[in-house]
Amino acid sequence: VSVGLLTYDYLAVFKTVGLANVISGVSSAGGTGDSIMVSVAKQVSGPLKIIFPSSNPNATYPFSILGLGDIVVPALTTSLCLRVDKALQVEGKREATPGARPLFLSAIAGYALGLVLTVV
Repeated sequence: VSVGLLTYDYLAVFKTVGLANVISGVSSAGGTGDSIMVSVAKQVSGPLKIIFPSSNPNATYPFSILGLGDIVVPALTTSLCLRVDKALQVEGKREATPGARPLFLSAIAGYALGLVLTVV
């Protein structure tokens, strides 16, 4: 599932550049050259995105956008990891010590690393 979401995100952000202009009828010379996801994210105002200054000075859009899906999907995966750790403790397959949550802690570390790599 994660690989499918990553592939979809990559294709929607990087491989649809200019397609939004074709769909909306704007010529490529007069359009922004943004992908469909970026053009929609720029127009939507609401609690669906987090905007922060871009670290790339040559970017066409001066902000980086973290969408709701970039927050919700990892949160669901992380919570599932915690449930599996707890289930293994209840079944007696894992020691019930406070630090015995390897899946959960790995998911949190991976998510934090991903956020850092996104900003850098």
